[in-house]
Order: sequence, then structure tokens, then C-alpha cells
Amino acid sequence: MNIQISARHFECEQEIQQEIEQRIERLAKTYLEPVHVDVVLDKEDNRFRVQIVMHNRVQAEATAEDFDLMTAFNKTFDKVERQLKKFKEKIKHHKGKKAVSRKYREMVVDARGIEDIDSSPQVIEEKPYIVKPMSVDEAIMQMELLHADFYVFINQENEQLNIVYKRKDGNYGHINI
Repeated sequence: MNIQISARHFECEQEIQQEIEQRIERLAKTYLEPVHVDVVLDKEDNRFRVQIVMHNRVQAEATAEDFDLMTAFNKTFDKVERQLKKFKEKIKHHKGKKAVSRKYREMVVDARGIEDIDSSPQVIEEKPYIVKPMSVDEAIMQMELLHADFYVFINQENEQLNIVYKRKDGNYGHINI
């Protein structure tokens, strides 16, 4: 497990860093496989802001502020722990057959040429996108944890490429491709 602690605008004591590392390690062992964790401790005026981002099969992220550093950390830690508990419960109830992850490419198209009918849009950015097999509920949970508007995944039930998305009315949509 890799834990990266960054302090901005102040010098963080070694004892506090060790306590943060120990609590993060216990949390990761309880809920996830080995992970990469970023902890950012920031001081603005008299307030501390703590952000925790855990990267793995699921990404959990939280931020909190307080006048006391450890209180801000505890608030943030509790938020991340709730997210991981919620995800773990979803996984318990939705175990499915395992499928093989597939790698797809994501392409971004430049829309500037759309007004001109003769010219076609061009690809301006291309990056690999790892698509993992999971249930629809797991994909919705992952989308929520990433604070995304949509999420692409392989449906465990039919091993087809699927997309879940957040609708304007607050509900979710599911596209089975």
C-alpha cells in the first residue's frame, strides 16, 4: 500500500503523520485490497482542510474543514469509511460471475467543425480506458464515488459493454450496448 501525505502552508508533525498512516492502513485492510492513498492537509487562515482520496477498484474521496487538524481529519476519515462500507455492502449482495476486463479507447472529438458541414470533426485527444466487469448497481456506486455523470462498464450478466448515467431528474439511466 502506498500512502502519500502532503502538508500545504504548514509543517505537519511526524506523530500526526504516523497516526494518519496507521488509521488509513487499518481502514484499507478492512475494506479493500492494497491501495494508493493521497492525503492532503491544507491550512488556510486558521482553518484546516483535509482531503483523502483512495484509489483502487473503487475510488473513495472526501474533504472536510475545521479549526483543528485532527478534527478535520476525523470528519474526512468518517466520510471515506462510510463510502467504503456502503460499497462493501453492495458487493456482498451482488456477487456475480467474473468476466475478463476489456480495454477500450476513449476518443474526444473536436466540435468546432460541426457548423461547417463539409469538414468532419477530428480526434483531438485519445486515451486508454479500462472497462471492468461488474453489476449495474456496482457501476452506479462507482459513478457516485467518482462524482461522474456516466460510467462505462462490462455487465457481469451478459458480458456486454454497458453505460449508466445520471439523469436530470436525479434517477439513473442504463444503456445496454
